[in-house]
Amino acid sequence: MTSFVVLQHDGETTAKASEKNVFVRDAFSIFALVFPILWLFWHRLWIAGGCVLILFVAVSAFVDQNGSFLWLLMVFNILLSLAVAIEGSAWRMAALRLSGYKDRAIIEAENSEQAQLKWALREPYYEPISMRKALVPLQSNYDDDLIFSANGQS
Repeated sequence: MTSFVVLQHDGETTAKASEKNVFVRDAFSIFALVFPILWLFWHRLWIAGGCVLILFVAVSAFVDQNGSFLWLLMVFNILLSLAVAIEGSAWRMAALRLSGYKDRAIIEAENSEQAQLKWALREPYYEPISMRKALVPLQSNYDDDLIFSANGQS
């Protein structure tokens, strides 16, 4: 099973934020391995995509017209494609966090549709203890709540 990270926009109300959930698959991406620059631009990682494009162009500029350093270009392309395929989802989550999204859950599912279904059928979101109203008012004398007090009298 693959893990999906659920990110929700923090500045919206709960009803609107639930519509803006983003499910990011936290796994190796074959498409990012084969087409790293296209994958980065598809997921709107403009700065990372531009840096990878500049690196590809810079290394390919070192290759002579006769191809004397072709092995260097091939090794570099494979290593850079592997880096994008392995770390691309982490870069995507970091970009979403910078734009105001917060982590809400990690869901184990086979695909994105199952992850969305599990998220929709989850238990309701509970607020942190600091935001909850106290269910039982705090009392300074707890002996009054007991059937038998500390001295054994009822």
